[in-house]
Amino acid sequence: MLDEVKKSNTHELKPAINTNIQTIMSKVLVGKYATLEEAQAAQVSIKANNSNLSPYVKKIGEIYAVQTGSYQDFNVAKVQAQNLKSKGYEVWIYQQ
Repeated sequence: MLDEVKKSNTHELKPAINTNIQTIMSKVLVGKYATLEEAQAAQVSIKANNSNLSPYVKKIGEIYAVQTGSYQDFNVAKVQAQNLKSKGYEVWIYQQ
């Protein structure tokens, strides 16, 4: 009878699978503009000087910025940010 109790209390442990895994993206942004028009002018300038980028205007809170890339690897985002900073842009990284 003791063997039956031991068997009935034995639970097979299964690995937990988290299906809610979220990836944090590092977004490389240029400038902090008060108006959409200012951000759009910066977008045109950035595209003209960096043909390999596809920048677009992004509103974050009450400001506008020009996003030049979004990366899973923060180190890749830092390299991109340094590249733009070396060209004279005001660059920052926003994680979301």
